[in-house]
Amino acid sequence: MTELPQIILTKVEKKDISEIVDLVNFAYHGTDTKKGWTSEGHLLKGLRLDANELLEIISAQNSIVLGVKNNLKWQGVVHLKNQVDRAWLGMLTVDPHIQAKGLGKNLLTAAETWVQDNWQISKIEMRVFSLRTELLEFYFRRGYQLTGETQDFVSTNPLKEVPHRPNLKFSVLEKTL
Repeated sequence: MTELPQIILTKVEKKDISEIVDLVNFAYHGTDTKKGWTSEGHLLKGLRLDANELLEIISAQNSIVLGVKNNLKWQGVVHLKNQVDRAWLGMLTVDPHIQAKGLGKNLLTAAETWVQDNWQISKIEMRVFSLRTELLEFYFRRGYQLTGETQDFVSTNPLKEVPHRPNLKFSVLEKTL
């Protein structure tokens, strides 16, 4: 197995909001990204994230969005939230043009290390759409396990994210670091 190069995480700031919102929406719901790992276009239409939401996320206490840049362009990001006994990981995003080259694995590993080093937390939790079997398999290969808990998808803004099918559910995964 080839070891991936170490990446340097950069904290997303207010000045980065527009670029990050574009990256996340393109990766998750972009019309020409259906083949991408993070694409949810077959499950939802609309925006995954807007500027106000991202501002709220990066301004919140115990919440941080970290990413990796190349030539001053954001290539991937991840949202982490300190929940005292565990960290919550979400919005893991890699530019679809460069997916399948190891950046997602590398970004996930760097985020896990960041949680341990900065918050001294040894457990991470996340949610993945239950229908996204290939994405669930990706996380299983990285040591995440199903908790047995599921959560209904509830849009925080039905004008922004509209499901293509009813009764979407998330599977809750966790990993002990």
